[in-house]
Amino acid sequence: MGAQDQGIDYVQTSSSMAEERLMAVINGLGAMDDDSALAALQAVLRDAPELAGAHQLAAAIHAQRGDLEAAEAEFRAALALDPALSVARFQLGQLLIVKGDVDAAVQVLEPMALTAQQSPDADVLGAYAGAWLQAVQGQLEAAIREVDRGVAGPQMFPALTADMRKLRQAWFEALAEGDGPGPTVPLFLSGYNRQG
Repeated sequence: MGAQDQGIDYVQTSSSMAEERLMAVINGLGAMDDDSALAALQAVLRDAPELAGAHQLAAAIHAQRGDLEAAEAEFRAALALDPALSVARFQLGQLLIVKGDVDAAVQVLEPMALTAQQSPDADVLGAYAGAWLQAVQGQLEAAIREVDRGVAGPQMFPALTADMRKLRQAWFEALAEGDGPGPTVPLFLSGYNRQG
């Protein structure tokens, strides 16, 4: 076995070990505080910066802590490594809405929404992305229809579904009261605004 072959084996082993460490972090999240979880993820990313899932998880933790800039950078890193990470794309879009960067949010969410509209089997995240796109344009009736389309699909993320239902209700109430566009900050990202 040549030196080059040994290097390839080492890289594969190192990546495999990093993926195992990432899974250990994911499995232990409930018992860790944000600082410990971030430290563990940073160690994984030092060894395997190519793990898009580790960047995505780090982004979510940064957002939960209120560090929106770090969260955005990590979401973008995850998507640069794996553009098909629809959850990271959806989370980035919502984060951009929270930050008030609606134009950037539209750029991130629009491809998801268009794909969902073209499919008779509504992609749940795409439908939710479409709901946000309609809401930021003040089209609450259309936003509610998109949430309904998403809720009708197979649910992989029960907490997200619950939050989208709450958001749908808030939009419905805003329409009934004539209060304009209603809430524009994602309810389940409320932790993004937490200080600390």
